[in-house]
Amino acid sequence: MKKKILIIGSNFALNYHLKIIYEIYKNSEVHIVSPNIYKKKINNKIIKHVDFKKVLNKYTFNFILCCATPNVQTNFIKYIFSNKIKIKNILLEKPVSLNLRILNEFLKYSKKNKINLAFNFTYSNLKIINRIKKITVNNSKEYELSFSLNFMHPFFLKKNKSWKNFISNGGGIINYYLNHILFSLIKIFGELKIKSLKIISNKKNQLIKLKLNLLNKKININMNINMFSKLNIHKYELYHKKDKKIFLTKKKNWYLEYEYYDNKKKYLYKENIINLIKLNYTYLKKKKFINSKYLNEIYLNEELCHKLNKKLKNYDFKKM
Repeated sequence: MKKKILIIGSNFALNYHLKIIYEIYKNSEVHIVSPNIYKKKINNKIIKHVDFKKVLNKYTFNFILCCATPNVQTNFIKYIFSNKIKIKNILLEKPVSLNLRILNEFLKYSKKNKINLAFNFTYSNLKIINRIKKITVNNSKEYELSFSLNFMHPFFLKKNKSWKNFISNGGGIINYYLNHILFSLIKIFGELKIKSLKIISNKKNQLIKLKLNLLNKKININMNINMFSKLNIHKYELYHKKDKKIFLTKKKNWYLEYEYYDNKKKYLYKENIINLIKLNYTYLKKKKFINSKYLNEIYLNEELCHKLNKKLKNYDFKKM
């Protein structure tokens, strides 16, 4: 019998995930849900739907990918536990949910019903993240970490109504840009507390800069974000006395490559976005038990993002 696969969402899912799904779940029966799916040109072998609730009530799936807006994904995970839907494997996007209570109920339901979960935090699969972990965790030196991000936010170039720009829709600088980075840092160092947050806005009360200090017993992290910069720099700096290590990219696409400077030595790390996404599928397929540590890291990251967004809600571009 063919395995049944459900995809919720049609943009990023079709451009990146579908190829991986066909590779991992060979000869499977693929269903896709999207409100405007019949307007899109896709393979006729893919079974099209417009309402995920009707589909879940009619079919039982081996694997579900939810790659839709935060609002849709929040409704999806709520529907799963509210209607006691049985499923073996689910892959979700970030941010996971607009509501922490709904996320908590979903995680508890998944544990109880042995649903294997993975989350598409592709950034945490980067070689530089693994390198930072090896340097800091497997070392007796106590490093400080400085992170800086300089770019011109797309909203300043051309105003648009994409959810990615708006905090109230699940986007914004935290959920859409920093979510991946914060999760990677939590995976390395554990739960992070907000020590301070400085918000800098322009005359129109539009957010342009953030200065964020996070810490725990293992690390002190200073983050400087400039959303109105002609530069395009994404950089980590690890310090310990005279020892300094730098990871940076000037690419608009953070996933392409990074330069690594270890004192006077220079290394180059190149990446492939498809392979990074595929690692999340591989993780899901190999899982034979519920990884409570991983799920706790997911929740801690969502909780941290929610706290930061509360402090920034008055600077939401949607209010401008």
